[in-house]
Amino acid sequence: ESRRGGCTHLGMNALERTLIEKAGYDNGFENVLGDAPADAVRMASARHRAQVEVRLERDTYHLRILATLAGFADELARSFPAARQADGRFIVQGEAALAALLRRAAALALALPHQALHTYEAAMDAALAALPAAARGTEVERL
Repeated sequence: ESRRGGCTHLGMNALERTLIEKAGYDNGFENVLGDAPADAVRMASARHRAQVEVRLERDTYHLRILATLAGFADELARSFPAARQADGRFIVQGEAALAALLRRAAALALALPHQALHTYEAAMDAALAALPAAARGTEVERL
């Protein structure tokens, strides 16, 4: 049942886990989340909203996006078209490719517009437009 380096299907060994965590830390995912299954590392950042989960299977890294912005996976796939799978995962070979994928994911998470903010601003604009003319330019509009 063992894979390379003593890693079994029940989880990865400490070195493999540490290498994934280091790749995340060095490339924009400095927080390791503790709720990951034994065979995965979940990472996030205080600087952006993206969260990812990385699994290692026979020297191949499987990255799954857990939380992010609308359109994020499609934008990431533009940079890594061969890595995207039908189920939404991204698969890359080797630590350097994982680092590049994580770096691009972090950069996109910082650069893409925040959908919740846009939704809120649109709702506020609609609410202000619905105010009667007499209420415009008053405290009601400023609040």
